[in-house]
Amino acid sequence: MISVTPADGSEDVAISTPVVIVFDQDMNTTLAPFGALGNLAMSPANLAQTTLGTWGDDNRTLTLQPTFGPWPLNVTITWTLNPSGVNPFLALKSASGTQLATVSGSFSTGVGAPVLGSVSPGENAQAVPTNTPIVFRFNQAMKKSELPGGTPPTVLITGAGMDPANLTYQWAADGRSLTCTYVGGFPRSTVVSWALNPPGAPVPLESESGKPLASATYFGTFTTASTGECNVDPLATWGTYGVTRRGNYAQTSTANPVPDPEYEAPFAFTAVISSPALGAPVTAASLEFPDGTITNLTSFGAFSFFATFDTEEELLESYPDGVYTERFTQTGLPERVVPIQAGVEFPPVPKIANFTEAQSVPSTQPFVLRWEAFTGAGGDDFITLFIADEAGPVVFQAPNPCVPIELKPTDTSVVVPQNTLQTGRTYFAELMFAKSFLFTTNAFPTMYGFGFNFRSTRFPMKAEGGVGPADPAVLSNVAVGDNDRISFDLEGSPATAYKIQRADRLTATLWPEVGTATTDAAGKAEFEDGQALGSGPWFYRAVTP
Repeated sequence: MISVTPADGSEDVAISTPVVIVFDQDMNTTLAPFGALGNLAMSPANLAQTTLGTWGDDNRTLTLQPTFGPWPLNVTITWTLNPSGVNPFLALKSASGTQLATVSGSFSTGVGAPVLGSVSPGENAQAVPTNTPIVFRFNQAMKKSELPGGTPPTVLITGAGMDPANLTYQWAADGRSLTCTYVGGFPRSTVVSWALNPPGAPVPLESESGKPLASATYFGTFTTASTGECNVDPLATWGTYGVTRRGNYAQTSTANPVPDPEYEAPFAFTAVISSPALGAPVTAASLEFPDGTITNLTSFGAFSFFATFDTEEELLESYPDGVYTERFTQTGLPERVVPIQAGVEFPPVPKIANFTEAQSVPSTQPFVLRWEAFTGAGGDDFITLFIADEAGPVVFQAPNPCVPIELKPTDTSVVVPQNTLQTGRTYFAELMFAKSFLFTTNAFPTMYGFGFNFRSTRFPMKAEGGVGPADPAVLSNVAVGDNDRISFDLEGSPATAYKIQRADRLTATLWPEVGTATTDAAGKAEFEDGQALGSGPWFYRAVTP
């Protein structure tokens, strides 16, 4: 052997790095290293069964890499070729037939730079209860000594009518999640924008090892409900474990839905295990399949396994009914072992019954969207519906406890309120049926388990007879008053509320909202920024919801 990468004893190795071994002579490439053959041993356990060995065209270069995702994070990985006791017939050999002596090496995967794993409320979430906290979850422990602060702050949260003094911040004990609460509740019907490590933040968020979270990378928005507080999902901060099988379909006419062509492979199997926001974090996880094979789950904010297929038949052939056993460990707790019996039928493929009518919705009137029944639905099964506009934001969802809108699995219709859809816009909707084979909240503290067979159908919706999209706003007559506040005139569509956003440069990725300008019957309005001009330039734009 001439060389190996990563070198023996390497630390902080990226989890996507393969092991590359170069030999000093041509090798017999008819056999590749594999745990089942006994010519490859690895630690942690089970890695040898999920690691693929491939030979290069030069017959001297061997590459080892896991078949499902990258290496596990934050572990020491040991590999051994031709371990003690290997069958001579299956042992790795040179092209001349000389058996390779036992050779091994090890390396440690590093935490790398921290990554934002998830945020709640989700991007573009609508009708968010005003008393909902913002929870950021990271893939590793962060420094808790430096809370958001400075000018601009490390965590920037803005919205019309908000006072930064009302924001409070609390790190979880393990440093993996940060909860931001607006005392008294966010303003109603308000677009709330957030950004982590915005440009110019003097003290960036960073991991315990001192590696900063990427700047100007993580930002998003959500819209608060118009009715104030409502019952927040009691499981929103819990961890999860479970498996799902899903089929994605599309309906483009009154004919039956077909596998969705927007997906390269529209059928999927997923296993996921995520940490609770305020509980002991999950540190390792694995999944045992019905045939007894085991794979380690890969952590990207949550531990997960994902496989896709072209047809539902291929999905069920590879991941049939049977027992899928998830195992996971949490800091300071014994290993959890969860057998999940996947054995219920799939729900029917959702089909819109009044598809033609949904292509010409009278936007100034309520519209009843109808679908064919979810036959065989039980008490733990459910239906969800989302309607989003071309730009991405969700304009309607059911069920929605904050409106409130109820949607039972036995329902075959829902009322879309008037003025939800605007003339001239195409909307993309998704109706999903879910058949449950597991749902439990009492097996482990602050963790809930699930198992579902999903079928969803994506379909278009269009509106007519309502108010069309607003005209782009024109800003003019910019002036700086004696109070150092910028003002300008705005001209656009009559009687329209334009959201005014501001940034410190034209190429900014984040444009916080600083107010609203509502035009009169002639389409004109005036706006004055409530904050005095600083030392740098400011740029403004006006947008409509």
